[in-house]
Amino acid sequence: MISKKKKNLLITLLAILFVALVISAVVSKKQFRESKTTDLQTAYTLSESGQRDKAIELLKDRYDADKSDKQVAKQLATYYFQNKQYEEFAKIVEKADLNDTQVLTMRAFVSRGKGEVDNTINFYREAIKTSPRSGSAYANLINYYQVLGQNDKALEVAKEGINYLPQSGTLNLLASTISLQLGDKAAAKEYAQKVLEVDSENARAKEIISKK
Repeated sequence: MISKKKKNLLITLLAILFVALVISAVVSKKQFRESKTTDLQTAYTLSESGQRDKAIELLKDRYDADKSDKQVAKQLATYYFQNKQYEEFAKIVEKADLNDTQVLTMRAFVSRGKGEVDNTINFYREAIKTSPRSGSAYANLINYYQVLGQNDKALEVAKEGINYLPQSGTLNLLASTISLQLGDKAAAKEYAQKVLEVDSENARAKEIISKK
């Protein structure tokens, strides 16, 4: 039978061991968090030097260790996308629930490549909804509608973007060009004039205004 003295000693040792384990876990978590910046920078360097597979391997290990880290998940998804590993890209996006403008634009690109018209439009739409003041978000959908030969819808998106970004030379020029294609010279010149207000040397805008 264990004596009271030995029992107390055992309890004390167990308590010390528990505290040591807690401290070790806290330190490990802190070190893991602090190493994230280094890992992300290393992955970026590897990717830029043409070693994207190694960058993916590095971030995949980190993501597997902490699937709640959306920053790592997004960077990993981006590398998969750049590496044209679209299935892996989609898996990460779904698991991590990534839905910012950049990711939505990448998803639109993948759907576009598959010929999925409705999905492509929906992803571009979601990108606009997420960042309604992003000129490129509107421009992407405008371009796609033009590719589809739907200039009327392209113009609607351009107008929508101009409501948020009235000084956008890009959107006004797109609206001007599309209006001209639709046969509305007056509107085309009006949009072209807005372009010149922010870019006085824009050759395309000058060309449209000079049309008889």
